[in-house]
Amino acid sequence: MIIEVMLKPESSELIRHAIQEKGYSLFGLEAFQIGSDLRSSQASLWESWNQLEKDRYLKAESDFRYRRYGRFELQPFIDGDSRLIPLPDAPFYQSIENNPYAGGIAREFAPLEDSTKDNYFLHALIESDFLALPLSTEDRLHSWEIDVHQYRVIADLQVAGEPTPEGIHNDGFDFFAVHLIGRRNVFGGTSTIYNNDKEPLIECTLEHPCDSMLVEDSRVMHGVSPISPADRNQPAVRDVIVINFIRKLRNL
Repeated sequence: MIIEVMLKPESSELIRHAIQEKGYSLFGLEAFQIGSDLRSSQASLWESWNQLEKDRYLKAESDFRYRRYGRFELQPFIDGDSRLIPLPDAPFYQSIENNPYAGGIAREFAPLEDSTKDNYFLHALIESDFLALPLSTEDRLHSWEIDVHQYRVIADLQVAGEPTPEGIHNDGFDFFAVHLIGRRNVFGGTSTIYNNDKEPLIECTLEHPCDSMLVEDSRVMHGVSPISPADRNQPAVRDVIVINFIRKLRNL
């Protein structure tokens, strides 16, 4: 199946150059070209955030984060042919060094729903991100594993929502993308990118749907500040999708 690439060619080039220069790129909806054939798939994907399940690995029986997780294999592009293949459900693992909060264990999250795994917009988003990465021709001939995480963080007057309870960190993968799905009644949730000495380089707040960052994980660190309700009478909700790109060892 031919997948419609959603990032404008000029945007993809600017993102690629920014990552080459700084290790990260920040961009918003203006970087995308989302055709009418993708709108219904986008709406279906956005709706799936209402079906996430509680993250069972939070401390002190907290319930501020909900999520789903799934994996794909992205095989080399040939004449624009899509080769994004769902992989069997499996636990998610990070080292304690990368995630001192919940690393060192195989975490079993609720899997992506079948409709999400097949979602046309999701496939287009993954492949658009991949094409914007600063990769050599040889790298593009590798097979890549793609980890997809759907996150919802909530907060009220009793509990602050922590998008990154592990603090300033690297994820331990080659590249990752963060795309905002939506935020409602949120104060906070500021993303900061640091150098590997934990010195801040830039702060930004993903505020609008499709506000995004694409990051080369080994070159910079990152963290997100807690969220709380802007209107004290309503909960705060922050939804994002995180897509990890992991170079596989085997050449195809």
